[in-house]
Amino acid sequence: MAAATFPPLAALERVDICTQTFNSSISMPTSQVFGTPLRKNAKFNLLQKTGPTVRSQGARTNVAASLVRGEEYHSEKPPTPLLDTVSHPIHLHNFTEKELKQLAEEIRSDIIFTVSKTGGHLGSSLGVVELTVALHHVFNSPDDKILWDVGHQAYPHKILTGRRSKMHTLRQSNGLSGFTKRSESEHDPFGAGHSSTSISAGLGMAVGRDLKGAKNNVIAVIGDGAMTAGQAYEAMNNAGYLDTNMIVI
Repeated sequence: MAAATFPPLAALERVDICTQTFNSSISMPTSQVFGTPLRKNAKFNLLQKTGPTVRSQGARTNVAASLVRGEEYHSEKPPTPLLDTVSHPIHLHNFTEKELKQLAEEIRSDIIFTVSKTGGHLGSSLGVVELTVALHHVFNSPDDKILWDVGHQAYPHKILTGRRSKMHTLRQSNGLSGFTKRSESEHDPFGAGHSSTSISAGLGMAVGRDLKGAKNNVIAVIGDGAMTAGQAYEAMNNAGYLDTNMIVI
């Protein structure tokens, strides 16, 4: 296996999760990256300021680091002054573009801190932080229906819809679901795991809206592999035929 090389962490604006599987011994210039050689069958946890801790974990080596503007995330809860003012999506409507960018950074920090304690789907939620902020800035949930096809991408959505104080119970007994859940919040109009059903469900809601003469928006957010199922394409064909007003992201 060829030697793996990484740039110095100082050269990276943000490193969220980097996972590699090694089947043989490798060498890399880790002295400038981690300050310690990368060993086979080791797990590095860089969330502690004091440096990486190493413990055996089979044949997989996980390297986890999270930086914003060159600063490490620590074991202490990161400051989130702007996010602390948000308890409902409507609070985002008057935010400036600069404030929305800061809010996205604070949400990302909050998710990393929380998931480092509870476990869960980290990368999939980090990937839609800005999208989630934009959706709640533009649309008016719960009147506007936002359907997450991939339920485990909804951590930022949960934080912005009044469930932030319960995020520490994520995926725990009697705690928050790791996916969208209708009984959990009025902002979850559709419960889904990873099943390519958001477009068909959204189409049904849009048709029902039209029959009632309502004017709310219906937005289906589909991605992260969910476009691989035939049901998504069947739903798009049906939506095109009916020519119903809905949004697919």
